[in-house]
Formats: sequence, structure tokens, C-alpha cells
Amino acid sequence: MAAWSRRRSLDAIVARRRALAERYRELLAAVPGLVTATDPPYGTTNYQSFWVLLPDDFPVTRNELLSRYEAAGVSPRRGIMASHLEPAYADHPHADLPVTERLARQSLILPLYHELSEPAQDHVVAVLRHAAGTAAA
Repeated sequence: MAAWSRRRSLDAIVARRRALAERYRELLAAVPGLVTATDPPYGTTNYQSFWVLLPDDFPVTRNELLSRYEAAGVSPRRGIMASHLEPAYADHPHADLPVTERLARQSLILPLYHELSEPAQDHVVAVLRHAAGTAAA
């Protein structure tokens, strides 16, 4: 495959991922306090992943939300991970890291891939919005 053809294909994949990320932001805007992934001020992202941060007053924990996703046939992942909270480092001393621990406890990564269909994305959003008590009428 010619280099220009690969580049055109990559550009199309990134454009699709960016469009899906924007759609996630629009569909999740009704969830009060939810923080979603955005472009950093210094550039644009390819949205290798789409993370969300649950607000402190979210009705369920991140782990409970992951269980609800599992029951709905959706596979999100834990978001930010903190090595000092992983079992392999349980006995190692560490500094107080309250921000890191909050991010680890309240973040998750929603499914995002360039072949994700809008109905599948709607399903992902519906589970989160239902858990938040903001399900669409």
C-alpha cells in the first residue's frame, strides 16, 4: 500500500474517532458534573481512548457503574490507574496522593473505536445516563 494511501486511511480513522468523541461529549452533556476528555490547549488528540471522570456526588461508584456496564454487555475499563494502589505495590511506602486516588477511583474509559456504530454508542451512553438518573425520556 502506498504511503499516501496509508496516510489517507489513518486520517479517516482519526477523523471518525474525533467525531465519535464529540458525539460522546454532546450525549453526556446532560450528566451534571461529568468531566469528559477534550483536546489539550496545545494540540489535538487522536482519541486513542475516551475517558470520563465521575463527579463526587455521582449516585453509584465507578466499580458499580462498571458492573452495570458488564450486565448491559458493554466493556469499558477502569480509567486512571495509580501504581501505588495496585496489589503488586501494596506493601511499598508512598506519599499522600489524594488527587491521584480520586482520579483512580472515579474515572473510566468508554468504548471508542473507529467502527463503533451510533446505536452502540447510544447504548454506552444510556447505561451511564441511567446510572446518573439523567436517562433520556
